[in-house]
Amino acid sequence: LQALYPALLRPKDEVRAATARAIGAYRSMDSLKPLLASARTDTDRNVVDDVASGILATQSLDTILNLMEGQDPGLRRIAMKTLSVSLKGAPPPPRAIAVLEARLLDQDLGIRRAAVYALARVPDERVATNIMKLSQDPDAEIREAAVVAAGRSQDARAQDILKRALADESDRVKVAALDGVLAKQIKGAREAVQML
Repeated sequence: LQALYPALLRPKDEVRAATARAIGAYRSMDSLKPLLASARTDTDRNVVDDVASGILATQSLDTILNLMEGQDPGLRRIAMKTLSVSLKGAPPPPRAIAVLEARLLDQDLGIRRAAVYALARVPDERVATNIMKLSQDPDAEIREAAVVAAGRSQDARAQDILKRALADESDRVKVAALDGVLAKQIKGAREAVQML
């Protein structure tokens, strides 16, 4: 495993991606920090995030929760994303929700994005209602997560948020809004959907 780390610094994207995947196959927690530190480009970051999340998904829920509360921002971000995937729609423990909600105020945008991403997928009406309030956030990824939460929520305000999001500047927000409108079969959004 140690012999693979230098290849993470090679100039070619394909070599770095293949190396990251090879390191991930070992499922070693010790490899998380070198992996996260190796990301140079957005492509690297996507591959490394997937690999790191795959490693964390093999760990216990307590380990993931401890990393969410830890000091390393990269590990906190990956742990939050992994939590939402590993629960597979099951409600997370209250401790996880409390940590995620606290991370919504984090200074690091990546941490906030990961927290809202995870919370938007929690099957809890109170959580969804809180996340929907972020539908006007300046960051498109956070708005997208808020719209995903609105699509899952039974709150009366959810329909207005979804209809408004159909005109968002971000295509990803529009797609999330369209999914929510179709799932809820909001008749008042027909004209906006046709405009898309």
